Amino acid sequence: MLSVPAALVGRWEGVVSQPGAHPDKYPIRLELRNGRIGEVVGSVAYPTFPCSGSLTLIVGGDETRVQEKINDGESRCADNGEIRLYSQSDGTLRWEYYYAPGIGDASRPAGSAVLSRY
Repeated sequence: MLSVPAALVGRWEGVVSQPGAHPDKYPIRLELRNGRIGEVVGSVAYPTFPCSGSLTLIVGGDETRVQEKINDGESRCADNGEIRLYSQSDGTLRWEYYYAPGIGDASRPAGSAVLSRY
């Protein structure tokens, strides 16, 4: 698929669980809009740190992937990670964060959350 699925479009929030981090749980806000591969399709904010950034679509479909680019608070958050998004049958959104190669273990999620619409 070349675009963001309609079920993912909207504003989402939840709490990230990131074992080994300090703090290991923190809030996230995410906004997604329709767009095609290579386009900025949303934004993300981590108010605890604080930092925020843009999301560029890498892959659309059942396992939507976006590249995170931190634009504000770069020194407080990891940059250029990949976020994988999965629509859940109960209407929530599963969020998984993978570090960029060279920053951490990119083979498994560094953090995860279940997000709800707000």
